[in-house]
Amino acid sequence: MSDVVALAEHAERLGIDAVSASDHPFPVVVPGSTGHHTFDPFVLLAQTAARTTRLQLVFSLLVAPYRNAYLTASMLATLADAAPGRVVVGLGAGYLEPEFEALGAAYDGRAGQVGATAAAMRTAWRGEPVGAAGNTLRPVPTESIRLWRGGNGPRAAREAAGLDGWMPFEAGTRIAAGSGTTRLRTDDLAERVAVYRETCGDRPGDVCFVRTSPSWLVDRPRAVDELGRLAQAGVSWVESGTPGRTPAEAKDDLERLAEVRAEAAVSS
Repeated sequence: MSDVVALAEHAERLGIDAVSASDHPFPVVVPGSTGHHTFDPFVLLAQTAARTTRLQLVFSLLVAPYRNAYLTASMLATLADAAPGRVVVGLGAGYLEPEFEALGAAYDGRAGQVGATAAAMRTAWRGEPVGAAGNTLRPVPTESIRLWRGGNGPRAAREAAGLDGWMPFEAGTRIAAGSGTTRLRTDDLAERVAVYRETCGDRPGDVCFVRTSPSWLVDRPRAVDELGRLAQAGVSWVESGTPGRTPAEAKDDLERLAEVRAEAAVSS
């Protein structure tokens, strides 16, 4: 974990705005699977918060059905108390059925749990009672914990319009099939963002487009052009993944991202 936190410190020095952590406590990792191991995102982002001052700390994605909503609200409120204004939670439904089974979580009906979890957490964060006995949360966040709805499908985009943002991810045919979501490429994004914005009405909302592989950064002129086109399409954040390789290679990915962003002259 120390190498990952050191990379986050380097990202902050480069002027990158945020780092993210994903949520796979017990995946099945076999050839051809989309499952992969991760550090616990709460612990990792807490360590990152302690070693940085400006970086936004993004859960990408936190799987809503894996935990009790009020327990999750408490954990996030504690992190937000340590890093006020820096916590951003992408909430998703999850897709790895064997992981659900290992955790004793309900796979069927999982998409419906995302909105319910978001509503429950917001109630808790306002300090309102969440049970008949008058159960309340402390500490109540002093600054907003932003909630983004992850996922590519129409339901995800609709629910995102009632939260603080939408967090779709780049998915070709194979990845879309493996993760049980809607295919989404950069060329499709402008139309999908326009529909999301229309659903939002006058409410502002972030759009964070997740690019799961750093390969788009290899051709620098093309990457600069793509970043500019994404900004024009209404994307406010781009998350660029880096696979589990060596720290040196991941550092190179971060530096390429910072250079491309600077050349494209976009702010996030």
